[in-house]
Amino acid sequence: MIIHDTIQNWVRKPFVLVIMLKAEEALMSIFKRLSSLFSAQGTTNNQRDYWLVVRCKRCGEIIRSRVDLWNDLSWTDPDSGENSAYTCRKTLMGSGICFQQIEVNLAFDSKRNVLDRDITGGEFIEDDDED
Repeated sequence: MIIHDTIQNWVRKPFVLVIMLKAEEALMSIFKRLSSLFSAQGTTNNQRDYWLVVRCKRCGEIIRSRVDLWNDLSWTDPDSGENSAYTCRKTLMGSGICFQQIEVNLAFDSKRNVLDRDITGGEFIEDDDED
C-alpha cells in the first residue's frame, strides 16, 4: 500500500515523471551504443570476406565457403622465404553425398589480396560457371 501511494504521488508531480523518462532515454542510449560495439554495421562484405566456390571431383557437388579476412588468416614469418604475408588452409566437405574432403590452401599479401591458391580433391569454379 505504501509503494502504491508513493507511485501515485510521483505521477501527480510532472517534473518527477519527466526525470524518470529522461533517465530511461539515457539508459536506452547507453544500450544502443554498447550494441553498436558488437555489431558489424560499419563493415562491408567486400572488405572482410573472400568467397570460395569449389566443385568436388568425386561427385560434382558445388560447395561455397567464406574466408574471413580478419580472423581466418595466419601470419607467415618473413624469414621463412615465402612471398606471402598471410596463409589460410580450409578443409571443405559437402552436404553428405560422398564425404570427400577438399583441401584449399590460400596465400595472401599484406593487404589481404589473394596471391596464390591451391586445391586438392576438387576444382575452383567461378560463380558464372555453376551448373
